[in-house]
Amino acid sequence: MRAQQRIGVFGGTFDPPHKGHIKIALCAKRLMKLQKVVFVVSYRPPHKKDMVHTPFPHRFEMVCLAVADNPNLEASDVEKRLRGTSYTIRTLRYFQKRYPGARLYLIIGADSLSEISTWRDLPGILETAEIITFPRVGYRLWKTEKLRRIIGISGMKKIESGILKTRPITVSSTGIRSLLEEGKSVSKLVPPRVAQYLRKNPQIYSAPSGKSG
Repeated sequence: MRAQQRIGVFGGTFDPPHKGHIKIALCAKRLMKLQKVVFVVSYRPPHKKDMVHTPFPHRFEMVCLAVADNPNLEASDVEKRLRGTSYTIRTLRYFQKRYPGARLYLIIGADSLSEISTWRDLPGILETAEIITFPRVGYRLWKTEKLRRIIGISGMKKIESGILKTRPITVSSTGIRSLLEEGKSVSKLVPPRVAQYLRKNPQIYSAPSGKSG
């Protein structure tokens, strides 16, 4: 009997992708025994509509470069192809059809967990995938009465069981953008291929473009 496939879905703006993102994906793959982790580059994220200014083609190309050397990681532009607002439930439904019978794992950071009560069709998300959360410095509060009303005690327990007890990732895309706008090197913070891409395309994050989010 063929073992059930286990697929990680790691969504984000990846603006830009950095070594912390790769570490999260590989850690989730190891801990949850995943066959692969798919980096889903957000097209029009509902919670960051006014915070993502880097064009999708640049972000997607950088993610492709970031995962190029690891056969267990891949990049997906599905949210661009689905068009419209990039709701997580739509993305998960896509992967549910693409990998029939597979067990899906939605990989998020604690910053996303803190706003999860505002996500569209959260009960549907919990039915479709297991949520795996990585800690981030400064993000702890997520157990709210609003969230309990939406998913109940069982849903709260399901989310809590997926919070991994690992060291928080300290590198951030926001910090990297700030360094790039100041003309500083980020070669130690991003994968080598991404660093090369940024050197060839310095206009992406050069001041005074003011990227944020």
